[in-house]
Amino acid sequence: MSSKRRRHHHTLAMGLLASLMAPSGAWAQTGAEQTLLDQGQYWQERGDTERAGEAWQKLLRLNPQNAQALYGMALVELNAQRLDGAQRYLTQLQAAHPRSPLVSRLQESIRTGSSAPQIETARQQARSGQASQALSTYQAALGERPPTGPLALEYYQTLGATAGGWDEARRGLSRLAQESPEDPQIALALAQHLTYRESTRRDGIAQLARLAGRPDVGKAATESWRKALAWTGNRSADIPLYQEFLRANPGDTAVQTRLTQAQNLQKQSQAAARPVATDPLRLRTTAGFQALEDGELDAAEAAFTQVLETRPSDGDALGGLGILRLRQERFADARGLLERASRAGSAARWKQALDSATYWSLVEQATSERERGDTAAARRTLEQAVRLNPAEVTAETDLADLLVEAGQYDAAEAGYRRVLARQADNPDAVRGLVGVLAQNNKAAEALALVEKLSPSQQEKVGALGRLRAAQALGQARAATERGDLAAARAALEDALLNDPASPWVRLDLARLYLRLGAVAEARGVMDGLLLSNPNMPEALYASALLASEASDWTVALALLDRIPEKHRTRDIAALQKRVWVHVQAAAASALAAEGRQSEALATLAQAESFATQDTELLGALALAYADAGEPQRALGMVRQVLARTPRPDVGLRLQYAATLLKTQQDVELSGILRQLQNAPMSERERRSFADIRRAYIVRQADGLREAGDLVAAYETIAPLLAEQPDEPQAMMALARMYAANNDYAPAQALYARLLERSPTDVPLLLQTAAMATGAKDYAYAESLLSVALARAPRDPEVLTAAGRLYRAQGKNTKATEFFTAAVAAENAQRDAVLAASGVAAGPARAGNPFAQRAGLPQRVGGGLAVPGTASAAAVARSPVGYTPMQYAPQPAARSNAPAGLYIPDPAGANRFAQAMPLPLQAPPMTPASYYPEVASPALAPTANGQRSAGTASRAATAPAARVAPAASAAGLAAPVAPVAAAAPVAPVAAAAPMGYIAPAQQAPVGYGGMPLPSALPAQRAAAVAPQPSAWATAGNLGTVPDPTRPRTVRDELREVQQSQISTFSVGIAARARQGEAGMSQLSEIEAPVQLKMSVGDGHLILGVTPTGASAGSPGTPYGTLSRFGGGPVTALDMPLRAPGSQSDSGIGVSVGYESGGLKADIGSTPLGFGQADVTGGVRYRMPINDQLTMAVDLSRRPVTDSLLSFAGAQDARTGDRWGGVSATGGRIDMTWDDGELGLYGYGSLHGITGTRVRSNARAELGGGMYWHVHRTSNADLTAGLSFTGLSYQRNLRYFTAGHGGYFSPQQFVSFGLPVEWAQRNGRLSYQLKGSVGVQYFKEDAAPYFPNSPSRQAAAVLAASDALAFGETGATAMYPGQSRTGLGYNLGAAMEYQMHPQVFLGGHLALNNARNYREFAGGLYVRYAFQPYNGLQVFPVNPLRSPYGN
Repeated sequence: MSSKRRRHHHTLAMGLLASLMAPSGAWAQTGAEQTLLDQGQYWQERGDTERAGEAWQKLLRLNPQNAQALYGMALVELNAQRLDGAQRYLTQLQAAHPRSPLVSRLQESIRTGSSAPQIETARQQARSGQASQALSTYQAALGERPPTGPLALEYYQTLGATAGGWDEARRGLSRLAQESPEDPQIALALAQHLTYRESTRRDGIAQLARLAGRPDVGKAATESWRKALAWTGNRSADIPLYQEFLRANPGDTAVQTRLTQAQNLQKQSQAAARPVATDPLRLRTTAGFQALEDGELDAAEAAFTQVLETRPSDGDALGGLGILRLRQERFADARGLLERASRAGSAARWKQALDSATYWSLVEQATSERERGDTAAARRTLEQAVRLNPAEVTAETDLADLLVEAGQYDAAEAGYRRVLARQADNPDAVRGLVGVLAQNNKAAEALALVEKLSPSQQEKVGALGRLRAAQALGQARAATERGDLAAARAALEDALLNDPASPWVRLDLARLYLRLGAVAEARGVMDGLLLSNPNMPEALYASALLASEASDWTVALALLDRIPEKHRTRDIAALQKRVWVHVQAAAASALAAEGRQSEALATLAQAESFATQDTELLGALALAYADAGEPQRALGMVRQVLARTPRPDVGLRLQYAATLLKTQQDVELSGILRQLQNAPMSERERRSFADIRRAYIVRQADGLREAGDLVAAYETIAPLLAEQPDEPQAMMALARMYAANNDYAPAQALYARLLERSPTDVPLLLQTAAMATGAKDYAYAESLLSVALARAPRDPEVLTAAGRLYRAQGKNTKATEFFTAAVAAENAQRDAVLAASGVAAGPARAGNPFAQRAGLPQRVGGGLAVPGTASAAAVARSPVGYTPMQYAPQPAARSNAPAGLYIPDPAGANRFAQAMPLPLQAPPMTPASYYPEVASPALAPTANGQRSAGTASRAATAPAARVAPAASAAGLAAPVAPVAAAAPVAPVAAAAPMGYIAPAQQAPVGYGGMPLPSALPAQRAAAVAPQPSAWATAGNLGTVPDPTRPRTVRDELREVQQSQISTFSVGIAARARQGEAGMSQLSEIEAPVQLKMSVGDGHLILGVTPTGASAGSPGTPYGTLSRFGGGPVTALDMPLRAPGSQSDSGIGVSVGYESGGLKADIGSTPLGFGQADVTGGVRYRMPINDQLTMAVDLSRRPVTDSLLSFAGAQDARTGDRWGGVSATGGRIDMTWDDGELGLYGYGSLHGITGTRVRSNARAELGGGMYWHVHRTSNADLTAGLSFTGLSYQRNLRYFTAGHGGYFSPQQFVSFGLPVEWAQRNGRLSYQLKGSVGVQYFKEDAAPYFPNSPSRQAAAVLAASDALAFGETGATAMYPGQSRTGLGYNLGAAMEYQMHPQVFLGGHLALNNARNYREFAGGLYVRYAFQPYNGLQVFPVNPLRSPYGN
């Protein structure tokens, strides 16, 4: 009987009523103690010491001397680090049970002392199936000490479960057995360990047989003995092993059946061997029978096949091969072969085998019909099997099971009673009858039935514990049907306590945990049984079913591979084939993600032959083809099947719809959905249809939202919300619309409603965190991600979301930490998939980093990327919301579609490139490698390249959504390093608005000149995130980044790492300003040197700038000399003496730090200047929301309008030294940008001081607007309008002592039209900008000596004397003036990457007004300490003078 059938019988019963739970008072005390004991052990095994302690305390109140309870409480105390409490319980245990092995075990646990938490961790890891990790933890706890005492036993048992640890574990257990020959637990562990290997299994069986008679371990030894026999085989030499077991355990049906099979095979082989002849084919047939008898099925098959190749009608070979197929449970094949053997002669010889094959093929056929939902056909087939062999009870029992499913309880009861009349202790029939009686409210009769059974019969039936489990399962099923999942969970946990050894009870509970999102708990339930029964076929099969339902295909395949070959049923083989194809599809997707497309396509081509007509597997491969960049191939696969199928069923058409959804063929998809909406469907198909339709509608709404059409997006999603107001995907789509409109309050309210229902749903947590980040609510986002990290600490998407959160905050160190962990987790998952598929991991991940490419960033809801939604590319890269076809019994299809379902028209069509030809590659391992007798054989390609393949039976499964376990405290813990068996989402949206901001100058750059056009804000670069381009080798330009590929977490990690690269830059900059020699004229040369080092989340910047400046010498006419230094007095007194050449030089130094929106620096003007000063400042830019940004700047900066204002001047005639002007104050900027249009405004207030220069004050206001006329990820054309207004307290623009030599009008107004073009192309990034406009300024009259009234009075007298001497225009007051005029400026900058670590750049600028012109330019070389393989900085940011405006 197949494991699937046995599992169904286990869960069929609906349970007993309360009367079944009311045994006698004498038994109740023992039963209560046993229940509490089971509970304590259960919770302690799961690591829940609090609940375990509650059970132990209750048990001690019933029996204060219970050894297990005292031991359990001591462990609870040890786990809480309360050694005194543990010692107290040890004393009580020694007094009550001095010879109990628990005493020495507890003493060892107490001796380990400080290592107790590590040992408990190791135990928990072992319980969860992590044998290798548990072994490492044990070794860390033990240090250099070898394991001793009871700890040694669990250590060696754990060691035996690891790869390569069996031999050492055997030696260790043997040593323990020699040291403690009277310890039955050690003897049992050693015997069980020996049965795990074929070479020592019979020795282990012999030891188990001796232990089976002991009262303490006899029950466990008997069960292990029975399991070991199941692994042994049917060789003639093993017949005594079965006979010995049956002498000790008479009436065991399963072992008796295997003994009968072995004896029959022995007789058949002996009979076939008698007519020995010299015919070599006859000798070969005889050898085949001998191999069959010895259990060497491969050799037997080879012998029979060889004979049939030469003599196709050989009756003996046909019969022998038929018997072999019968043993392989390939009943249909066996039936055909045995019918041919009967026709070849000696029909009587094969009659028994033929009847058996016919019977079991009918049973198998009924199972398939039942799985397809055709219960009527299944019933007819089972009735035919019953008529064929009334003595065999399997068909009769299955028929009764079918009647139970149909609700025909009376007929089912009669069927079970007929089975029991022939086989009174049949456990399936007893359980079925008990369940039917319970369903029919016949509790008293059910109880009487159980009480009539002998203890041995109760043991076979499952005794009361298993019946209670059946009752609890019935209660769980009823609770599930009414939607009470909490009650269902409680009932299933109770069922597990009553029947902990049943893998099917565990599977039911694990499936519920999956449904509740508790993935870790689900796996823990199944792993708990595998820890104690690592090779139990049913446990492995059930665990594989759970893994497949969670889409954990690699784990499922690994579990199936562990099932001994002799126990691999057709159901297991069918599941293995299905899982294997999914693993290949996942491997192909992983290979495509690494850029290994040819290998991905070869992997899929190999797997195609095993998909045959299976809609689920075809769909999995089609989706993988889409991932591999072959959407047309994906669609073609399903279309070919549709074309070959005269009347395609709903399942196939649904799979086609899923493929259309994956490949974004929305036009065709909308038509398919409309065709399907009224088609008859089963409930599962109806759910799949609803999933596809919902995903389609949500994608249309998301696409319209991304296109900026929120009105149409809402109109698209509104009908779905009206139809299903609480549908999570529709609600999240609406929330994303609100977020895209910056309406974060309603978006958060929607997410809060969803989180209230599913507070630990990881994808929902990630989407809500993305929205919170877009709203700049970083604390809330962090709290959400802390829960997600606690639930799924090794999930790449969770780790990526955490990295994005910290990157958005500018915390690059933590962002790098989480991105690195995410990449490692992705690698672990991908390597596990590739390893399971037989494909080697490639070099793309760890090889040349220049080989990677990045796609365009995408803005989703104004914040962080929303996992699994929004971008069309993301939809195409990730599984859609289609529930694959299931392999479980279904009710008959019916028309259950509501009329006129809402299916909107697609928001746009999608096109794909032509499919590339498939490459050739050596095939990896296939299902045929594991199950050659049942896997579909791949035939040789025909002329047109098509392949044909057989079919296989289907295994029961029911996929469930992936979620994760338990929350953590606020604050994100460091990421956990991933394990080897553990997808990127869309990129971070713009961290700040983009656009043109106000001029950053502290003052207009010259007398009457136009200000430079505003620089684009630094945050614009974040809006179009840097994307790694690549060079295949250093110095060679690599491939152009693919704008259609969404960025991966590797891209984001690389971007963060690249942004942190340290650099060294050196350059030369020159500036020339026209003006009057010795005064406003200026020539300046600088050689800036900059070291930019990564420190923490930002950069430490060290700068040294040698600077030389010259203004020339003032002329000698009175009119010139009187306007410099000492003024008119000195000009009259020393008419022939010049003031001297005005030049200076020095070296400026600075140190600064930049991190995120914060910039700070401190330094000096060039040391060596006549007037040096301290400079520095702090600037902080903060996003208020997704479109509005504010920046605050506090600074002290030099005014560099002239040599006087920058370096100071000296009058050689009088010795006057003055100048070196600095502006100290603050500025506030506000910028609003919606991506197309921007507005900005700013205001500043500064005090201006210098050495022996009259103090001054400046107030400035400005603003403007700009448009992104043309914008892509690599180019931006911006045009705008700008306004600047400023006012100085005093006019100090002149060059006599006390003046500052800087433009300082009392009124200044400027209007400009700035235009800017920026582009990057390969390794070049450049920028061109210019502005033209009109300005007005007004200056007040100013005294020659604003600081000294006495010198001013003397100057007035000297000017009068000069007039008398004939100096026309002599005066001691600078006249006021006002002017209006046009001005313009031009600028250019570029940077070119010559080598992965070397950049060459430069800049030029021209500013021109009515009486002012300045040229500036520079060249520089930048060296990166690590190769840079990202896209060039955009817009370009050249190395400039640190003193430039």
